[in-house]
Amino acid sequence: MRLKSPETMRQIIQFVDSFFDDHLRTPSMREIERGTGLSRQTASSYLRAMAEQNMLEYDGDGIITAHIRQRVSAQTIALPIIGHVAAGTLTAAEEMREGFVEVPFSMLGGSDYFALRVYGESMIRAGIYDGDLVIVRKTHRATVGQIVVAIDDEGQTTLKRLAHDGQRYYLHPENAAFDDIYPNELRIQGVAELMFRDLKS
Repeated sequence: MRLKSPETMRQIIQFVDSFFDDHLRTPSMREIERGTGLSRQTASSYLRAMAEQNMLEYDGDGIITAHIRQRVSAQTIALPIIGHVAAGTLTAAEEMREGFVEVPFSMLGGSDYFALRVYGESMIRAGIYDGDLVIVRKTHRATVGQIVVAIDDEGQTTLKRLAHDGQRYYLHPENAAFDDIYPNELRIQGVAELMFRDLKS
């Protein structure tokens, strides 16, 4: 393995820490590439080497530096950002993690949570826009009117409001330009409880 530049290592750590302070989440590889000028392959190689040297924690998904660990105190929890969910037509969810987002414990209940990046415009009347982060409580049950992350029998996922027409459950978009969705088999993966928007973007 080639020797790694200490200056580049410092650059990566400084960028990750600064990004976390500004956005309260760790940057994705795309954001590291854009922010440091390093290619994703180079940045990933450096992160793995730095993890081996115990300069930070990196498992191929999230990055935790000493600064981030200090910021994420007993008053907050770092939730994994697990890929994307469509607020549009049904689409396959990405399984790659973007990183972590810091959320105060006081805003959460006692359940398990995860975060999803939203794309699409089918939920804009509910105040959920393309690029927002939605905090989801893991559950397989939901009541009519709740905004849910749902997966159908083909493994497609979407973010919609759960509705019922008197005979069956369906997924209702909060945008008149989109149609209701009646999947053959509706599986609830979680209920959306919080939403974060990066106003700096």
